Amino acid sequence: MRRALACLCCIALATPGGAAPFADYDRDGDGYLNVEEQQHAAGALDMSESRLDHVRLAILAGQQVTVLAAPENGLLVSDLNARFGASYGACAEPQTLFIRADIADASIARCQPASADGARFSFNRDIEAGTSTGTFDLAIAYRLTSATDGEGGAVYPSILAFASADGRVGDGANFGQVRAGAIGSFRWGNGDTNTLATVAPYRLTDIDFRASGFGLDIDVLPENASLRLNARNATQSWHLLLQPSFEYLRVDEAGVTGFADDTEYAYARLLTGVAFALPASREGQVQLFPFGATGRVTYDGAVDLISGDGLGQYAARIQIPLESRGRVGVEFGYSRGNTPEALQFQQTADVSLFLRF
Repeated sequence: MRRALACLCCIALATPGGAAPFADYDRDGDGYLNVEEQQHAAGALDMSESRLDHVRLAILAGQQVTVLAAPENGLLVSDLNARFGASYGACAEPQTLFIRADIADASIARCQPASADGARFSFNRDIEAGTSTGTFDLAIAYRLTSATDGEGGAVYPSILAFASADGRVGDGANFGQVRAGAIGSFRWGNGDTNTLATVAPYRLTDIDFRASGFGLDIDVLPENASLRLNARNATQSWHLLLQPSFEYLRVDEAGVTGFADDTEYAYARLLTGVAFALPASREGQVQLFPFGATGRVTYDGAVDLISGDGLGQYAARIQIPLESRGRVGVEFGYSRGNTPEALQFQQTADVSLFLRF
């Protein structure tokens, strides 16, 4: 369940039970909370009856002491939101629409997790050969049901419809997969330790829409911020990735997916690695990351339980936002190997534009 299809859309956010996001207190809309805005936010959050706002108040108070954003501008709203998302397990402002590189990042449990990769788009021109190729890595999901905010141990069910695609197009070199289906997402836990499980049936075709098949993907994501396991708290800048999954796939017509005709696959899969976040550059420093940066170093391994064939891909990526909300930016990446979404062995270094909602 990982990857891409190109489209630009508007995003809608829903906010439960009186909880107010940090952006509501950014009166001048510059992406920062200055001293006056911080004081107003602290007073309003302290008076709120929402326990989500009380979590925000604690984060705001902590950041006022250890300012990670440029102090002359104030506190970076996107940084506060990221720390809130990492500190509080359930998604306080569940999104209706997600645009990511990996459909696994689109769930009720995370508004915009620090480890979420934005959808990627890149263009390559071979001057000597006179050929052009575009590559993409994009997943779009739309939430059909509302998440339920409950106490520790509660289950947070949600259903999403999705479409994803991954591949390349141009000058007769089309290759890739398109998937469409539904995601059932469930979350339970006791605050610091949580588990997110997703079940996703889907239909498969290729980017020329000639292939046909169907599949089922199951992901289980354990989280423990204290152990830095697939999550981190407001004071931490990195966490470990350990993400097991299982995928069954039946391919009738392979097209340009890379699979074989009339074949079944059953992949046991494990993604391991480290995800990290870099703070925004301060005044007087070299402005390498004016809006911070996020990245990950991973190994994605899979074994086909039917054929016994193994796949694996090493990858390293860093995303540098070009605006304060972290939705648009530039990504630098390197990968070597193959995965169930890209069966052809590849070794690539790329610079891409990313889009993340």
